[in-house]
Amino acid sequence: MKAKCDNCGKTFSASELVPLEQTPNLSERVDPDGEIPVGECPDCGALVYAQASPAPRSWNELGRARRAHNDNYRAFGIRR
Repeated sequence: MKAKCDNCGKTFSASELVPLEQTPNLSERVDPDGEIPVGECPDCGALVYAQASPAPRSWNELGRARRAHNDNYRAFGIRR
């Protein structure tokens, strides 16, 4: 899974990001109803968000996309 920096626009994998647990002032940097970031950019320090996948074209693709989405969140250590 790839994640994109909200500031510099660079793309990273989970292992390249600064974990949320190490992100200072996280509660002040995230909107209450906003998207949850997956980490912090190692280059500029901005929050990084998961990139959206293209919409599935069939029910089989939808099932694969849902499983991949759940696997992506697990890769970043996020529990839903």
